[in-house]
Formats: sequence, C-alpha cells, structure tokens
Amino acid sequence: SSRGFNVLAFPSNDFNEEKDTDAEILDYVQTNFPEVHFPIFSRAPLASNMVFQLAQKHTNEGVKWNFHKYLVNGEGRAIKSYGHRVQP
Repeated sequence: SSRGFNVLAFPSNDFNEEKDTDAEILDYVQTNFPEVHFPIFSRAPLASNMVFQLAQKHTNEGVKWNFHKYLVNGEGRAIKSYGHRVQP
C-alpha cells in the first residue's frame, strides 16, 4: 500500500472451520465483511504453506487457532506473532 503496510489472508481448514472452496471463502468474506479489500489466497494446509513455515521459524510461535496473525517486516521476516484473540 502507499502507507507501507499490507494485509494478506491465507485461509486454511486445519481447524475444520473454513468454507469448502476458494469461491465460497471469497463469497463469505465479501458478503459479511464488505470493507475487506486485501488479497485472500487459496485455501491450503498450514504445513504446506511456506509463508507460515517461515513465520513460525522466525518467531518460534506456531498457529494455535484461526485468525492467527504475523507481523512481517519489509525484508520478509516475521518479527511478531499475535494469537486469535488479538484484534487486527
């Protein structure tokens, strides 16, 4: 973004709460959260997602539940981890 900050969403069904298809995920977000205008990537297991593997390695904190967040610096290194109870 022009402010140097971007939000990226990586859906996963690792906790058995995600919609079945990418189209259903996008429809749900657009219907229930029309203010969301950031990229939403294809649904994939966390174990096969290189972004999460690196973020977990950098912070020593894995994803424990849905809506986990990582703060990543301009060099692509995760520098902070936020659990699902922390609001964006």
